[in-house]
Amino acid sequence: MSIACVACRHDIDDAAKICPYCGADPRSGEKIIDAQAMLSKVFKPKRTTRTGSLLDFARHRQGAVVAGAVFIGFLILAGLYQSAATTPGLRTALAFR
Repeated sequence: MSIACVACRHDIDDAAKICPYCGADPRSGEKIIDAQAMLSKVFKPKRTTRTGSLLDFARHRQGAVVAGAVFIGFLILAGLYQSAATTPGLRTALAFR
């Protein structure tokens, strides 16, 4: 059997004394614990530098970073091929392929 929490309207077990979603008493809606204050007390935010924040950005968006690295690598290879193709001695060697 389940009841709906008065504070957040989530369905929870009727034997619950604290709502696991909002931390309030499910029958009265009164906040028993302040979860955000407790979390900020236990897990103190660390200070980050510009390099640290850049590394965090890359860590959270790995797919975009890998796609960007592949694209830049492709541009480098295309530039090397272009410079090799415009060199007079290599132009004839590339033409015989």
